[in-house]
Parts: sequence; structure tokens; C-alpha cells
Amino acid sequence: MPEEDALNTEERETVEAIARFKPAAVRIDPFRIRLEAQRRRAKRQVWLWRGVAAALATGLILSWIWRPGSAVREHVVYVRSPAPAITRDTASPTFVTTRLEPRAPVPVGDDYLAVRDRVLALGIDALSPHGHAVRHYNPLPIPDASPLHDPDALRGGSL
Repeated sequence: MPEEDALNTEERETVEAIARFKPAAVRIDPFRIRLEAQRRRAKRQVWLWRGVAAALATGLILSWIWRPGSAVREHVVYVRSPAPAITRDTASPTFVTTRLEPRAPVPVGDDYLAVRDRVLALGIDALSPHGHAVRHYNPLPIPDASPLHDPDALRGGSL
């Protein structure tokens, strides 16, 4: 080559030094290829989810801004109703009774239904322990169920 003859000594040494370099061998590794593909796919998914989140946030903000005002409107309406006409029928006399209906007996006991019926009949005061509708029961005596009836057996005697 005619261009090589025109090189001076420094340039010729540089060309020889560069000629000694060998290119690095290309390593095709299936694991690295798969890893790079997964990394790129994950990066696309991250951008996809960020876009979805941004769209939802934008929709939420816009719905909050453009929300119609909720005004409470009160209208007072007066309706005139005609007075009921009172007519007396002379053929059927009206009977006035002053006797009260008899009350149902108030249940006594501590079960749920009895307490409920007392509260419905007498009010919340029926729950007080000193109320007139609550009957108190004495506790039942518990019989001695131990097999040891002899006090000497407790001291180490024979059974």
C-alpha cells in the first residue's frame, strides 16, 4: 500500500501495537439473553402499571373537580285539608265505656322471654333488681359430691 510508505516511525510503531490487539470473543450465553429479555419485559410492565395508575389518578382528580354541587333544597308545602264532617246517626247510639281492658299477666322469671316481656310491659325500670316485677330466687344448695365422707380419711386413714 502506498499509504504505508508515507508513515513515519512513530506512526508505524502505533500501527504495529494496534495490530497486536485481538478482538474479544463474543460470548453468547442463553442465560444472559433470557435475563435481559425478562428485564426488558419487566421494565415495560412497570411503565404499563404506572400508566394505569396515572390514568386512575387523573380520573379521580377530574371527578372530584367536576363533581356537581349537592345543594339541599327545602320546600315547605302547605296543604289545606277539609275538616271532617261530623254526622250523628240517631239510629245507632254510641256507647262510652270507662272500664279499662284487663292487663295480661307479667311473666316472672329470669329467662330471656320473661325479661323481654317485663321490659315491654313495664318499661326499662323492670330491669332494676329492686323492681316490683322481679322475683329473686335463693340459690339451690349444692350437695356434697365428694366420695370421702369420713374426716379421718383426709388425715391419711384407710379408704
